[in-house]
Amino acid sequence: MDQVFSNNDVVIMKQGNIGRITLNRPKSLNSLNLDMIREITIALDAWGRDDSVKAVFMDGNGDRAFCAGGDIKGFYKAGMDYRRGNLGIDVAMLFFREEYELNSKIFSYSKPIIAHMHGITMGGGFGLAGNARFRLVAPDTAFAMPEAKIGFFPDVGSMYHLKRLPHHMGLYMALTGNTISASDMLFCDLACGLLQKKDVEDFLGALSQSLANVAAADAGEAVEILLQNNCYISASLGHPSEIMQKSDEIEKVFEGPSVVDIINAAAKGDGLIKEAHQVMQGNSPFSMCLAFKYYYRECLETFADIIEQDLILATNFAKGRDFYEGIRAAVIDKDRSPKWEEASPENVEPEVLERYFLR
Repeated sequence: MDQVFSNNDVVIMKQGNIGRITLNRPKSLNSLNLDMIREITIALDAWGRDDSVKAVFMDGNGDRAFCAGGDIKGFYKAGMDYRRGNLGIDVAMLFFREEYELNSKIFSYSKPIIAHMHGITMGGGFGLAGNARFRLVAPDTAFAMPEAKIGFFPDVGSMYHLKRLPHHMGLYMALTGNTISASDMLFCDLACGLLQKKDVEDFLGALSQSLANVAAADAGEAVEILLQNNCYISASLGHPSEIMQKSDEIEKVFEGPSVVDIINAAAKGDGLIKEAHQVMQGNSPFSMCLAFKYYYRECLETFADIIEQDLILATNFAKGRDFYEGIRAAVIDKDRSPKWEEASPENVEPEVLERYFLR
C-alpha cells in the first residue's frame, strides 16, 4: 500500500494499480471542504500521469454517509463577508469554482473512476460520485439534490444527468429535493451496480487483479467486464423501487408546463405525489422556478456547457437573498422556517430568472 497523501479529512493512497480516495469526515457526514477538493484534485492530476495507476476508486469513511454535500456553513461565512463588503465575489466563490473544476475533471478523467455511494449521498457528494464513469450504490444509499429546500439550485453538473432521467424523474428530484433509494438509482440508471460496504475490500482485490495485465487504454473495458461478472456486484435489490411503481404518476404530474401547474397537479395526488406537493409548498419558489427553466434550457446539452452555467448561476445566487436565508434556517439558526423572497411561484418574474443565467 503506497500512500500518496493523507490528512484528517481525506485519505488518498495507492493500492497497487488502484488510486483510492476515501472521504474521512464521518462526524460531518464526509461533507466537502475546500482543502479536500484541492487534495483530491492534486491526486487525480498525479495519477493521470502515473502509468502504474489503472483506475481510481472513491468511497467514504463511516457508516452514515458517502458525502452529504458541500460545506455550506463555510460558504455562508464567505458569502456574508461578501455581502458586508469585506470580500470580493471571486473570493467568496472560490469553493464553488474549484469544486466545479473538480467535477469536470472527474467527468472527463482519462482513467476509469469507480465511485461507491453508501448512506447519505447528496449535493456535492453527487458531484464527486455522480460524475464518475462507474457508479455503485450500497443498499442503504439515500440520494437527493435538496437545493430547492435551501434556496439554491441543482449544481455540480447534476443537471446534465437529471435532464436525461426517464419519466421526468430529474425534474421531480430538482423541484422537490426528495430522497430516492438505491433501488430508485438503479432503476433511473444513476447507478450501474450494487455493492455492499462490507464487500469493498474484496471487490478492490478483484479489481486490482483484473487490471494487472491490462493496458491503460483497455482499463475501462476491463472494469465493465468485472462489474458484469463479479460475484460482489448485483443489478438490483430484488424488489421494485418506489419510484418504479409510481413512475407513470410522476411523469403525468411533472410534465406540466410550469411549476405552478405541477404543484396544482400534485395537490390532487396521494402517497408519493401528495408528499411531493407538501414538500414543494415549503421550498424556495425562486429556486424551483429556476430549476424548471434550467431543466428545459435547450442550449445547454454538453457537460462542459452545464458546469460553466453552474458557476454563473451559483455566482448570481450568491448575490441574491434566498440561498443565505435557506442556509440560515437549515444549519445556522436551525429554525426550519425560511422566509423566502417570493411567496409563491406565481410571484417569480421571468425576466429575473433569465438574468440569473447571464454573467
